[in-house]
Amino acid sequence: RRRGEAADEDQKKVLKGMTDVAAADKDAANQSPADTAAESIKAKKWDEALEKPTLDYSEFFDEDVGSMPGITIWEIDNFYPHQTEDNTHGQFFEGDCYIVLNTFEDENKSLDWKIYFWIGEKAT
Repeated sequence: RRRGEAADEDQKKVLKGMTDVAAADKDAANQSPADTAAESIKAKKWDEALEKPTLDYSEFFDEDVGSMPGITIWEIDNFYPHQTEDNTHGQFFEGDCYIVLNTFEDENKSLDWKIYFWIGEKAT
C-alpha cells in the first residue's frame, strides 16, 4: 500500500509541474510581441555588473608628468609603478616590467603622447 501512495504522490508532482509549464506557455502566448521583446532585452551586459574601483592616480604619477617633451619610465614593483631615475633609462631587466611614456610635440607644436610597456622574459 505504501508503494502505491508514493507513486501517487510522484504522479501528482509531475502532473502539477506539467500544469504549471502549460500555464506559463499559455500566458506567454497571450502576450503581445512587444512585451515578449521587451523581456528578452532586459539582460545586462557582463561589464555593467562589475564594480569599478576608484583610483587616485596622483598616488602613482607626478602632476607634471607628460607636460614637457621627453621620456618617463616607471618600473612595476609589486603591481605599483615607481618612476625610474633618468640615468637608468634604457636599462631594462628581464625579471621586471616597465611603462614608458614618450611625450613629444606634433607638427602643430601641440603635446602628444605614446605609451609603451615592456614585460621582461622572466617577469612574474
